[in-house]
Amino acid sequence: MKFLIFLILNFELEDYLNAIKFKTPASEYAKDSIIKMGEKVLPDLFKIVKNKKEDVEYRIEICNLIGKIKNKNSIPVLVELLKESHPGLRKEAVKAIGELKDTSCLKYIVKMLDDPHDIVRREAIIAIKKTEDKRAINFLRRMLLKERDYSNISEILRALGDLKAKEALKEIFNFLKFKEENIKISSIYAIGEIGEINKEIVDTFLNLLENGTDYIKREVIISLGKIKCKEAVQKIAKFLNSPNRTLKFEAIKSLSNIESDSSLIFLINEIFDPDKEIRDFVKEIIKNREKIGEKLENIIYKEKDLKTKKGAFEILKEIYKKEELIYVIKKIFPDRKNEIYELILKGEVKEGMSEDEVFLSKGEPKRVAFYKEKNKKEWEYEDKIIEFKQGKVTKIKEIPNKF
Repeated sequence: MKFLIFLILNFELEDYLNAIKFKTPASEYAKDSIIKMGEKVLPDLFKIVKNKKEDVEYRIEICNLIGKIKNKNSIPVLVELLKESHPGLRKEAVKAIGELKDTSCLKYIVKMLDDPHDIVRREAIIAIKKTEDKRAINFLRRMLLKERDYSNISEILRALGDLKAKEALKEIFNFLKFKEENIKISSIYAIGEIGEINKEIVDTFLNLLENGTDYIKREVIISLGKIKCKEAVQKIAKFLNSPNRTLKFEAIKSLSNIESDSSLIFLINEIFDPDKEIRDFVKEIIKNREKIGEKLENIIYKEKDLKTKKGAFEILKEIYKKEELIYVIKKIFPDRKNEIYELILKGEVKEGMSEDEVFLSKGEPKRVAFYKEKNKKEWEYEDKIIEFKQGKVTKIKEIPNKF
Protein backbone atom coordinates (compact mmCIF):
# COMPACT_ATOMS: atom_id res chain seq x y z
CA MET A 1 0.00 0.00 0.00
CA LYS A 2 2.81 2.41 0.94
CA PHE A 3 4.56 1.59 -2.33
CA LEU A 4 1.40 2.40 -4.30
CA ILE A 5 1.00 5.77 -2.55
CA PHE A 6 4.68 6.53 -3.28
CA LEU A 7 4.14 5.79 -6.97
CA ILE A 8 1.06 7.97 -7.13
CA LEU A 9 2.91 10.80 -5.36
CA ASN A 10 5.86 10.59 -7.76
CA PHE A 11 3.55 10.44 -10.72
CA GLU A 12 1.77 13.64 -9.58
CA LEU A 13 5.03 15.43 -8.89
CA GLU A 14 6.40 14.50 -12.31
CA ASP A 15 3.26 15.87 -13.97
CA TYR A 16 3.55 19.13 -12.04
CA LEU A 17 7.24 19.47 -12.87
CA ASN A 18 6.58 18.88 -16.57
CA ALA A 19 3.88 21.55 -16.54
CA ILE A 20 6.48 24.00 -15.21
CA LYS A 21 9.28 22.81 -17.48
CA PHE A 22 7.21 23.09 -20.66
CA LYS A 23 5.40 26.25 -19.51
CA THR A 24 1.88 24.89 -19.98
CA PRO A 25 -1.14 27.02 -18.98
CA ALA A 26 -1.35 24.89 -15.80
CA SER A 27 2.17 25.82 -14.65
CA GLU A 28 1.01 28.27 -11.94
CA TYR A 29 -1.34 25.66 -10.51
CA ALA A 30 1.52 23.13 -10.63
CA LYS A 31 3.80 25.48 -8.67
CA ASP A 32 1.18 25.97 -5.94
CA SER A 33 0.66 22.22 -5.71
CA ILE A 34 4.37 21.52 -5.29
CA ILE A 35 4.71 24.17 -2.57
CA LYS A 36 1.82 22.54 -0.67
CA MET A 37 3.61 19.18 -0.83
CA GLY A 38 6.32 20.75 1.31
CA GLU A 39 9.70 19.38 2.37
CA LYS A 40 9.04 15.80 1.17
CA VAL A 41 9.57 16.93 -2.45
CA LEU A 42 12.79 18.84 -1.74
CA PRO A 43 15.17 15.98 -2.69
CA ASP A 44 13.60 15.85 -6.16
CA LEU A 45 13.81 19.62 -6.50
CA PHE A 46 17.45 19.61 -5.38
CA LYS A 47 18.34 17.13 -8.14
CA ILE A 48 16.78 19.36 -10.80
CA VAL A 49 18.27 22.62 -9.58
CA LYS A 50 21.78 21.14 -9.31
CA ASN A 51 21.62 19.57 -12.79
CA LYS A 52 23.55 21.94 -15.09
CA LYS A 53 22.24 20.10 -18.14
CA GLU A 54 18.72 21.32 -17.38
CA ASP A 55 17.44 24.54 -18.96
CA VAL A 56 18.54 27.49 -16.78
CA GLU A 57 15.08 29.08 -16.80
CA TYR A 58 13.62 25.82 -15.51
CA ARG A 59 16.26 25.67 -12.75
CA ILE A 60 15.39 29.24 -11.78
CA GLU A 61 11.71 28.29 -11.45
CA ILE A 62 12.60 25.28 -9.28
CA CYS A 63 14.90 27.42 -7.13
CA ASN A 64 11.98 29.77 -6.58
CA LEU A 65 9.86 26.84 -5.35
CA ILE A 66 12.63 25.73 -2.98
CA GLY A 67 12.64 29.24 -1.51
CA LYS A 68 8.88 29.21 -1.00
CA ILE A 69 8.96 25.86 0.80
CA LYS A 70 11.23 27.59 3.37
CA ASN A 71 13.17 24.68 4.83
CA LYS A 72 16.65 25.03 6.35
CA ASN A 73 17.75 21.77 4.73
CA SER A 74 17.85 23.81 1.50
CA ILE A 75 20.73 26.00 2.68
CA PRO A 76 23.68 23.91 1.37
CA VAL A 77 22.09 23.56 -2.08
CA LEU A 78 21.22 27.27 -2.28
CA VAL A 79 24.72 28.30 -1.18
CA GLU A 80 26.18 26.24 -4.04
CA LEU A 81 23.84 27.99 -6.48
CA LEU A 82 25.34 31.35 -5.44
CA LYS A 83 28.45 30.31 -7.40
CA GLU A 84 26.53 29.75 -10.65
CA SER A 85 27.51 31.79 -13.72
CA HIS A 86 23.94 32.78 -14.61
CA PRO A 87 22.90 35.96 -12.68
CA GLY A 88 19.23 34.94 -12.71
CA LEU A 89 20.04 31.75 -10.85
CA ARG A 90 22.25 33.56 -8.33
CA LYS A 91 19.48 36.11 -7.83
CA GLU A 92 16.88 33.41 -7.17
CA ALA A 93 19.22 31.54 -4.82
CA VAL A 94 19.95 34.59 -2.64
CA LYS A 95 16.23 35.41 -2.64
CA ALA A 96 15.46 31.86 -1.43
CA ILE A 97 18.08 32.18 1.32
CA GLY A 98 16.49 35.47 2.38
CA GLU A 99 13.09 33.76 2.70
CA LEU A 100 14.55 31.56 5.47
CA LYS A 101 15.30 34.65 7.62
CA ASP A 102 18.20 32.72 9.15
CA THR A 103 20.99 34.82 10.68
CA SER A 104 23.47 31.98 10.12
CA CYS A 105 23.14 32.74 6.39
CA LEU A 106 24.31 36.33 6.78
CA LYS A 107 27.88 35.48 5.69
CA TYR A 108 26.60 34.06 2.39
CA ILE A 109 24.29 36.98 1.67
CA VAL A 110 27.01 39.55 2.44
CA LYS A 111 29.23 38.14 -0.31
CA MET A 112 26.46 38.74 -2.84
CA LEU A 113 26.43 42.47 -2.04
CA ASP A 114 29.54 42.65 -4.25
CA ASP A 115 28.07 40.66 -7.13
CA PRO A 116 28.79 42.25 -10.55
CA HIS A 117 25.10 42.20 -11.53
CA ASP A 118 22.69 44.86 -10.23
CA ILE A 119 19.75 42.45 -9.90
CA VAL A 120 21.74 40.04 -7.71
CA ARG A 121 22.95 42.83 -5.41
CA ARG A 122 19.39 44.15 -5.14
CA GLU A 123 18.08 40.75 -4.06
CA ALA A 124 20.96 40.45 -1.58
CA ILE A 125 19.97 43.79 -0.02
CA ILE A 126 16.40 42.57 0.42
CA ALA A 127 17.63 39.20 1.78
CA ILE A 128 20.00 40.77 4.30
CA LYS A 129 17.18 42.95 5.60
CA LYS A 130 14.97 39.89 6.13
CA THR A 131 17.51 38.39 8.53
CA GLU A 132 16.76 41.35 10.86
CA ASP A 133 20.35 40.99 12.02
CA LYS A 134 21.80 44.30 13.24
CA ARG A 135 25.22 43.25 11.93
CA ALA A 136 23.80 43.85 8.45
CA ILE A 137 23.70 47.61 9.07
CA ASN A 138 27.44 48.20 8.66
CA PHE A 139 27.56 46.11 5.48
CA LEU A 140 24.74 48.18 4.02
CA ARG A 141 26.34 51.48 5.06
CA ARG A 142 29.57 50.42 3.37
CA MET A 143 27.66 49.40 0.26
CA LEU A 144 25.93 52.78 0.19
CA LEU A 145 29.32 54.45 -0.40
CA LYS A 146 30.08 52.50 -3.58
CA GLU A 147 26.72 51.50 -5.08
CA ARG A 148 25.93 53.21 -8.42
CA ASP A 149 22.60 51.66 -9.34
CA TYR A 150 19.78 54.02 -8.26
CA SER A 151 17.30 51.20 -7.59
CA ASN A 152 19.82 49.48 -5.36
CA ILE A 153 20.53 52.71 -3.46
CA SER A 154 16.79 53.03 -2.81
CA GLU A 155 16.69 49.44 -1.51
CA ILE A 156 19.66 50.06 0.80
CA LEU A 157 18.02 53.16 2.25
CA ARG A 158 14.76 51.29 2.86
CA ALA A 159 16.63 48.37 4.40
CA LEU A 160 18.46 50.73 6.78
CA GLY A 161 15.10 52.20 7.74
CA ASP A 162 13.56 48.78 8.36
CA LEU A 163 16.57 47.82 10.48
CA LYS A 164 16.10 51.03 12.53
CA ALA A 165 19.69 52.04 11.78
CA LYS A 166 20.01 55.19 13.90
CA GLU A 167 23.76 55.21 13.30
CA ALA A 168 23.10 55.68 9.56
CA LEU A 169 20.82 58.70 9.95
CA LYS A 170 23.46 61.15 8.71
CA GLU A 171 24.07 59.17 5.49
CA ILE A 172 20.34 58.73 4.91
CA PHE A 173 19.71 62.45 5.36
CA ASN A 174 22.44 63.17 2.83
CA PHE A 175 20.50 61.21 0.19
CA LEU A 176 17.41 63.25 1.03
CA LYS A 177 19.07 66.06 -0.95
CA PHE A 178 19.40 63.80 -4.01
CA LYS A 179 17.57 64.90 -7.18
CA GLU A 180 16.35 61.40 -8.10
CA GLU A 181 12.78 61.20 -6.72
CA ASN A 182 12.80 57.50 -5.78
CA ILE A 183 15.97 57.92 -3.76
CA LYS A 184 14.53 60.98 -2.03
CA ILE A 185 11.33 59.05 -1.21
CA SER A 186 13.34 56.09 0.13
CA SER A 187 15.33 58.46 2.36
CA ILE A 188 12.12 59.95 3.74
CA TYR A 189 10.73 56.46 4.34
CA ALA A 190 13.92 55.37 6.16
CA ILE A 191 13.92 58.41 8.44
CA GLY A 192 10.28 57.75 9.31
CA GLU A 193 11.04 54.11 10.17
CA ILE A 194 14.04 55.04 12.32
CA GLY A 195 11.86 57.53 14.16
CA GLU A 196 14.54 60.02 15.16
CA ILE A 197 14.88 63.52 13.78
CA ASN A 198 16.67 66.79 14.42
CA LYS A 199 15.84 70.38 13.51
CA GLU A 200 17.59 70.12 10.14
CA ILE A 201 15.50 67.11 9.15
CA VAL A 202 12.26 68.74 10.36
CA ASP A 203 13.01 71.92 8.40
CA THR A 204 13.80 69.87 5.27
CA PHE A 205 10.61 67.84 5.63
CA LEU A 206 8.48 70.96 6.07
CA ASN A 207 10.11 72.50 3.01
CA LEU A 208 9.28 69.36 1.00
CA LEU A 209 5.65 69.65 2.12
CA GLU A 210 5.59 73.03 0.42
CA ASN A 211 7.68 72.32 -2.67
CA GLY A 212 7.83 68.57 -3.27
CA THR A 213 5.83 66.51 -5.74
CA ASP A 214 2.66 64.80 -4.51
CA TYR A 215 4.57 61.51 -4.15
CA ILE A 216 7.17 63.18 -1.96
CA LYS A 217 4.55 65.04 0.05
CA ARG A 218 2.74 61.76 0.72
CA GLU A 219 5.90 60.10 2.05
CA VAL A 220 6.76 63.12 4.20
CA ILE A 221 3.26 63.19 5.72
CA ILE A 222 3.50 59.47 6.54
CA SER A 223 6.97 59.81 8.07
CA LEU A 224 6.07 62.83 10.18
CA GLY A 225 3.17 60.82 11.58
CA LYS A 226 5.43 57.87 12.40
CA ILE A 227 7.87 60.21 14.12
CA LYS A 228 4.93 61.86 15.96
CA CYS A 229 6.29 65.29 15.10
CA LYS A 230 4.17 67.88 16.94
CA GLU A 231 5.94 70.78 15.21
CA ALA A 232 4.46 69.61 11.91
CA VAL A 233 0.78 69.45 12.93
CA GLN A 234 -0.20 72.78 11.33
CA LYS A 235 1.58 71.95 8.06
CA ILE A 236 0.09 68.46 7.87
CA ALA A 237 -3.39 69.82 8.64
CA LYS A 238 -3.27 71.95 5.48
CA PHE A 239 -3.63 68.75 3.48
CA LEU A 240 -7.03 68.12 5.03
CA ASN A 241 -8.25 70.57 2.39
CA SER A 242 -6.26 68.99 -0.42
CA PRO A 243 -8.12 68.02 -3.61
CA ASN A 244 -5.78 65.01 -3.70
CA ARG A 245 -7.77 62.34 -1.84
CA THR A 246 -4.67 60.23 -1.10
CA LEU A 247 -2.88 63.16 0.55
CA LYS A 248 -5.99 63.95 2.56
CA PHE A 249 -6.29 60.40 3.91
CA GLU A 250 -2.58 60.27 4.74
CA ALA A 251 -2.86 63.59 6.57
CA ILE A 252 -5.73 62.19 8.66
CA LYS A 253 -3.73 59.05 9.52
CA SER A 254 -0.62 61.09 10.30
CA LEU A 255 -2.48 63.47 12.62
CA SER A 256 -4.04 60.48 14.36
CA ASN A 257 -0.51 59.32 15.33
CA ILE A 258 0.43 62.66 16.85
CA GLU A 259 -0.93 63.03 20.38
CA SER A 260 -1.71 66.70 20.85
CA ASP A 261 -4.79 68.88 21.43
CA SER A 262 -4.29 70.67 18.11
CA SER A 263 -4.10 67.43 16.08
CA LEU A 264 -7.26 66.18 17.77
CA ILE A 265 -9.10 69.43 17.03
CA PHE A 266 -8.16 69.24 13.35
CA LEU A 267 -9.46 65.67 13.23
CA ILE A 268 -12.70 66.58 15.01
CA ASN A 269 -13.50 69.19 12.40
CA GLU A 270 -13.14 66.55 9.69
CA ILE A 271 -16.28 64.75 10.88
CA PHE A 272 -18.23 67.42 9.00
CA ASP A 273 -16.61 66.52 5.67
CA PRO A 274 -19.16 66.07 2.85
CA ASP A 275 -17.63 62.66 2.08
CA LYS A 276 -19.25 60.00 4.29
CA GLU A 277 -16.26 57.67 3.92
CA ILE A 278 -13.96 60.34 5.36
CA ARG A 279 -16.41 61.17 8.17
CA ASP A 280 -16.68 57.53 9.23
CA PHE A 281 -12.92 56.99 8.90
CA VAL A 282 -12.12 59.99 11.12
CA LYS A 283 -14.71 59.02 13.73
CA GLU A 284 -13.24 55.54 14.10
CA ILE A 285 -9.73 56.97 14.40
CA ILE A 286 -10.78 59.42 17.11
CA LYS A 287 -12.83 56.87 19.05
CA ASN A 288 -9.80 54.57 19.27
CA ARG A 289 -7.58 57.19 20.89
CA GLU A 290 -6.51 56.61 24.49
CA LYS A 291 -8.71 58.31 27.13
CA ILE A 292 -10.67 59.92 24.30
CA GLY A 293 -13.80 60.60 26.35
CA GLU A 294 -11.88 62.74 28.81
CA LYS A 295 -10.07 64.57 25.99
CA LEU A 296 -13.29 65.30 24.10
CA GLU A 297 -14.94 66.63 27.27
CA ASN A 298 -12.03 69.00 27.87
CA ILE A 299 -12.32 70.30 24.32
CA ILE A 300 -16.07 70.85 24.74
CA TYR A 301 -15.56 72.78 27.97
CA LYS A 302 -12.55 74.86 26.90
CA GLU A 303 -12.76 75.32 23.13
CA LYS A 304 -14.48 78.51 21.97
CA ASP A 305 -15.19 77.40 18.41
CA LEU A 306 -18.78 76.11 18.26
CA LYS A 307 -18.11 73.76 15.36
CA THR A 308 -15.32 72.03 17.26
CA LYS A 309 -17.57 71.70 20.33
CA LYS A 310 -20.30 70.18 18.17
CA GLY A 311 -17.88 67.75 16.52
CA ALA A 312 -16.52 66.57 19.88
CA PHE A 313 -20.07 66.17 21.20
CA GLU A 314 -21.15 64.12 18.17
CA ILE A 315 -18.35 61.65 18.81
CA LEU A 316 -19.17 61.50 22.51
CA LYS A 317 -22.73 60.59 21.55
CA GLU A 318 -21.35 57.41 19.98
CA ILE A 319 -19.26 56.34 22.98
CA TYR A 320 -21.12 57.70 26.04
CA LYS A 321 -24.33 56.56 27.68
CA LYS A 322 -27.25 58.99 27.98
CA GLU A 323 -26.56 59.84 31.63
CA GLU A 324 -22.94 60.69 30.84
CA LEU A 325 -24.00 62.94 27.94
CA ILE A 326 -26.52 64.76 30.13
CA TYR A 327 -23.73 65.37 32.66
CA VAL A 328 -21.58 66.92 29.89
CA ILE A 329 -24.40 69.17 28.64
CA LYS A 330 -25.16 70.31 32.20
CA LYS A 331 -21.55 71.41 32.63
CA ILE A 332 -21.77 73.49 29.43
CA PHE A 333 -25.22 74.94 30.13
CA PRO A 334 -25.81 74.88 33.89
CA ASP A 335 -29.14 75.81 35.52
CA ARG A 336 -31.30 74.83 32.55
CA LYS A 337 -34.36 72.60 32.60
CA ASN A 338 -33.86 68.92 31.81
CA GLU A 339 -36.10 69.42 28.79
CA ILE A 340 -33.37 71.51 27.11
CA TYR A 341 -30.78 68.78 27.72
CA GLU A 342 -33.11 66.18 26.22
CA LEU A 343 -33.74 68.37 23.14
CA ILE A 344 -30.02 68.82 22.56
CA LEU A 345 -29.51 65.05 22.73
CA LYS A 346 -32.30 64.48 20.19
CA GLY A 347 -31.07 67.23 17.86
CA GLU A 348 -34.23 69.30 18.33
CA VAL A 349 -34.94 72.99 19.01
CA LYS A 350 -37.40 74.98 21.13
CA GLU A 351 -38.15 78.67 21.64
CA GLY A 352 -35.99 80.19 24.36
CA MET A 353 -32.89 78.14 23.55
CA SER A 354 -29.62 80.05 23.14
CA GLU A 355 -27.54 80.08 19.93
CA ASP A 356 -24.93 77.84 21.57
CA GLU A 357 -27.60 75.33 22.62
CA VAL A 358 -29.08 75.28 19.12
CA PHE A 359 -25.66 74.77 17.57
CA LEU A 360 -24.88 71.85 19.89
CA SER A 361 -28.26 70.38 19.01
CA LYS A 362 -28.53 71.04 15.27
CA GLY A 363 -24.99 71.79 14.15
CA GLU A 364 -23.83 74.30 11.55
CA PRO A 365 -26.62 75.99 9.57
CA LYS A 366 -26.36 76.08 5.79
CA ARG A 367 -27.18 79.81 5.77
CA VAL A 368 -26.98 82.60 8.37
CA ALA A 369 -28.68 86.00 7.89
CA PHE A 370 -28.68 89.08 10.12
CA TYR A 371 -31.28 91.84 9.79
CA LYS A 372 -29.97 94.95 11.49
CA GLU A 373 -33.18 96.98 11.28
CA LYS A 374 -35.16 94.18 12.89
CA ASN A 375 -32.32 93.26 15.24
CA LYS A 376 -32.77 89.61 14.46
CA LYS A 377 -30.78 86.70 13.10
CA GLU A 378 -31.89 83.67 11.09
CA TRP A 379 -30.29 80.23 10.80
CA GLU A 380 -31.49 78.12 7.92
CA TYR A 381 -31.30 74.32 8.01
CA GLU A 382 -32.63 71.70 5.60
CA ASP A 383 -35.89 71.36 7.53
CA LYS A 384 -36.42 74.69 9.31
CA ILE A 385 -35.54 78.36 9.72
CA ILE A 386 -34.74 79.43 13.28
CA GLU A 387 -35.12 83.09 14.24
CA PHE A 388 -33.08 84.65 17.06
CA LYS A 389 -33.43 87.92 18.93
CA GLN A 390 -30.90 88.89 21.57
CA GLY A 391 -29.34 85.45 21.26
CA LYS A 392 -32.53 83.49 22.02
CA VAL A 393 -34.83 81.51 19.74
CA THR A 394 -38.04 83.47 19.15
CA LYS A 395 -39.52 81.65 16.19
CA ILE A 396 -39.17 78.30 14.40
CA LYS A 397 -40.50 78.02 10.84
CA GLU A 398 -40.75 74.54 9.33
CA ILE A 399 -39.66 74.26 5.68
CA PRO A 400 -42.17 72.16 3.76
CA ASN A 401 -40.81 69.03 2.13
CA LYS A 402 -40.69 69.61 -1.64
CA PHE A 403 -41.21 65.95 -2.45
